[in-house]
Amino acid sequence: MLERLIGLETEYAAYYEPLNDNDSAPSGSEIFKHLSKRLSWQLPVAPSHHSDRVFLANGGSISVESAIVGNGELSGLLEGATPECRSPSALVAHQIAQDEMFEEHLQNGPWQGKLRLLKNSADAAGHIYGVQENYEMEIAQGWRLFLFRSLMIALFPLVLLYWAAAGLWLGTIQLCCRGVWFCHRASESLRERWTGHSKSVEERDSSEADTEPVRSMPEEAEEELKEFPYSSVALRFAVTGLRVLHAPLAGLLTLILKTTVLQQQRSKLSAFFATRVILDGAGHLDHGGRFWLGAKASVIDRWIGLGGYWGGRPVFVFGHWLKMLCTPQRNPWPLLRKMLQARQRVQVALGDSAMSPASQYLRAGITSLVMDWLEHHGESEPAPRLVDALDAMKSVARDEWLIAKFKDTKGKTWTALEVQRYYLVEVREFLQRSWQVPAEAWRIIRLWQDALDTLQQSKHEEAGKKELLGKVDWASKRWMLQQVADDASWSVRKKVDLRFHELSEEGYYRKLTSAMGRPGLISREKIQQAKRLPPSDTPASKRGYLIREFSGCDAEVTAGWEYVRVVEDGKATLYDLTATNG
Repeated sequence: MLERLIGLETEYAAYYEPLNDNDSAPSGSEIFKHLSKRLSWQLPVAPSHHSDRVFLANGGSISVESAIVGNGELSGLLEGATPECRSPSALVAHQIAQDEMFEEHLQNGPWQGKLRLLKNSADAAGHIYGVQENYEMEIAQGWRLFLFRSLMIALFPLVLLYWAAAGLWLGTIQLCCRGVWFCHRASESLRERWTGHSKSVEERDSSEADTEPVRSMPEEAEEELKEFPYSSVALRFAVTGLRVLHAPLAGLLTLILKTTVLQQQRSKLSAFFATRVILDGAGHLDHGGRFWLGAKASVIDRWIGLGGYWGGRPVFVFGHWLKMLCTPQRNPWPLLRKMLQARQRVQVALGDSAMSPASQYLRAGITSLVMDWLEHHGESEPAPRLVDALDAMKSVARDEWLIAKFKDTKGKTWTALEVQRYYLVEVREFLQRSWQVPAEAWRIIRLWQDALDTLQQSKHEEAGKKELLGKVDWASKRWMLQQVADDASWSVRKKVDLRFHELSEEGYYRKLTSAMGRPGLISREKIQQAKRLPPSDTPASKRGYLIREFSGCDAEVTAGWEYVRVVEDGKATLYDLTATNG
């Protein structure tokens, strides 16, 4: 009960206010490097195997989600990941600690203008991003687990073939790029020599550059290659080629997922996920001026998939599986054994980036308890199966009055509040039948009940609406938007939407909770501790200990989610973090 590993990955948007016309906004990579450096002054850090991620001694990480934009340059959002936790309270403590550390260290950057960090899920251009929830869960049972394992074993030769083809492709691109670069250098040198010979004698005598011989390849050649004008084109070409090469692998993996994985969760919990937005939605004002309870719920179009690979928006995301399979390994067998496990980390991409600690806590808590119920007794218990759960999700997400109704496969009509009450009753009865129920589980049940009662009250009474302020993000944001003049433009209303998520004392959510004097759900002691120490009894505990232990000596430390590699006196030691999880 409440023993599964859980975590959050949050993408932050940076909005820059330039000091003058010549002041340009820092890139995502520049913000990431500055933040990584400043965090290293506060606590020990360790680089990742990838240059765009750094791990912290509190078990979490910071990275930049890189993407190639239209002009061929790299751009990306700042992402913070909490350490693996086993309780919703520890998760929220680390999330708040992460927000505060990012806010503190980005206030005094090397840039001249003002950088605003927003913890939102949709920007003014309509891009949807935000938060990814991670839950350790049982992906299959019985014959479906056997079929899943058989299909993954059959898929693995294609994985090995892709590794070989990808290596050959990248090697070819690198050779071609270097060849073009040498030709470019040679042509530039010839142009300089020709220009020098065409000048007058006086000009040649007065300019040392005209008579300077062509330089041989210096040590800084690699740096010059990075600045080569065609490098971005080569990068785009390489990425496109890799996508073509692993398209068959992605297609087969998607088919395996749809036919074997998370069948019980998609069947028994579809109504739960379709209506959860009434509790954890952060509110979203779209380009048409329509208000949604949640940005993510407004774009979800499937239950399971690889994320944005096929252009879809699934609830259960397995893009990290594709990344693992597409990353060549010297010894592939540990990867295969990991992929065949019955319990694995699954990403849920349904929730918004919430500002309210109560909303974050309730989301993680009720989702964990519902999964506990399903894995222990839920298979034999009935559950509402909606005729079209995805359509119901969108109906709920755009229903701020909580009156939308939808039918299940038996013809019964439900509202979102009724669906959530059904799961609340089932989970409460499950806890009453169980032994050694942790006190936090009962706390979650009480908060769940209170939230549903208050939402029901808010449909008819102003007192209920006031009680939701500062606790449920979408209700707080809707109230703020209602304070804006009726004839206000969309841009004015959108400013309220965005600045609700600003991580500063000028942020509208912060101003609201400060004015209302809402007490904190998580104590300051736990938040301060989360800034320094990882949760106990998780892989993060060992990761944080190793980073702290070896960061102050001459050892070279490289960290990952499942390992820490330490090179000391020329000897490399690989520490397996998953051993702490059995």
